[in-house]
Amino acid sequence: MEASLVQEMGKIRDDPVLGVNGKAMKMVAMLEKHGYMHRETVPCTALVVHGDNRSGMMVNPHNVHLRGAEALRVGWLPEKLNESYAMELSQKQSVREQQLKQMAMLVESSEGRLAPVTRQERFASLSSSHMSQFCKAVSAGCKTDEAQLSTVSTVLALENLQQVFNDEAFSAAVRNGWVWHCFSAAVEEALPWFCDFFQGSMNASNHIAARVTEMEVAMNLAGQYKRCGNMDQALDTCRSTFNLPHLEAVGVYVQRYSGGDNFVLVKLLVELEKIWNSSMMLGQDFFTAVATTDLGSAETTFPLVRTMLLAAALSSPKHADGISRLLSKQDVEKLKSNVEQAVLAEKMAMLVFSQVGQGQALLDNKRLLGRFLVRGALWLTKKEGKGREKTVFGSLEEIHKAFLSEQAKAQASSSTGDAGGSAVAESKVLGLEEACMLLVLPERS
Repeated sequence: MEASLVQEMGKIRDDPVLGVNGKAMKMVAMLEKHGYMHRETVPCTALVVHGDNRSGMMVNPHNVHLRGAEALRVGWLPEKLNESYAMELSQKQSVREQQLKQMAMLVESSEGRLAPVTRQERFASLSSSHMSQFCKAVSAGCKTDEAQLSTVSTVLALENLQQVFNDEAFSAAVRNGWVWHCFSAAVEEALPWFCDFFQGSMNASNHIAARVTEMEVAMNLAGQYKRCGNMDQALDTCRSTFNLPHLEAVGVYVQRYSGGDNFVLVKLLVELEKIWNSSMMLGQDFFTAVATTDLGSAETTFPLVRTMLLAAALSSPKHADGISRLLSKQDVEKLKSNVEQAVLAEKMAMLVFSQVGQGQALLDNKRLLGRFLVRGALWLTKKEGKGREKTVFGSLEEIHKAFLSEQAKAQASSSTGDAGGSAVAESKVLGLEEACMLLVLPERS
């Protein structure tokens, strides 16, 4: 891509007057003019979801089936898909492999609800992702537990759905696809920020009507902060995209407790949300309490305890009106009178994190850490046995023993060449004080 076009695209992105949708459409016109965008009928089988879609969350498998069912219920409208945009997969083998790997990991966590990656895919969707993946799931005969669909069959097959939803427009979409606006892979290579910015714009109108989770907002905030280096400016940008009453509280967590400029704790929570197929809100009262409550210790600001609480809420088997009900504002506030145990939990979490590693190692071991975080939070709030897992450990020591046992099994699986195993750092049992010296999660000013 020409340097002058790169510069012009940056000017559009940073325009202080244009709104996000205006910027996006101006970019589209610019890229089309210079031959970096074309229109093409793309079958659903040729699509994965871009790793930047929904601020890195891609799609929620349950919502893929729910939105597909709703579209069938009211009648499939092809014109609703006129704003379908996708990025060509990279021509560089290593980059392309990573793009396909991201989708494969999402498919694995979907427990059969999303279609497998075939390696024949050519594009990564930046919009219309739920609908395209629903069509792909139908084409692949994926399983479903969506109430509106499973009454027909627990297998998503076009012939099954046609028995109830005799919709020719939908059948054509599954068989043939529809017209997409396709960006050249050269765009992403020259403008690494483009996909994240563009998907945010395309999803902005959906966010006005649809509810987005706090973790999606947190990831978007983290991305905005990395671009501009100023949290106030990042919050202003997100206000134009997300209608979230407690946006400032999310900003407090991202700024103070998310694990430094790489935002590793936000990324970990997002990965856990994917694993648990969670699309619940955590709620304004609870999230604000987690982010802003002063637990009264001079030793720590409790970044890991706060992350424990959020992880437990994300894993909740209980919800009402789409809001997690496992933990509450009152559970957080009670920790102020139990600060010694909260400090102990923070130190134990630091010990565990040091035994796993830092940065990418934490994300590679997300399932292992997720179980530990949830167990720690439920022990701390005296709610063991009320989550997805019914085991009552009774103490942090027992929770740590379970972690070490599960880590050893993961190491054994990895060392025997299990392709699905995660890389696990060498385990060393450390004292709590020693662990406190190993993991530093700085606050940003």
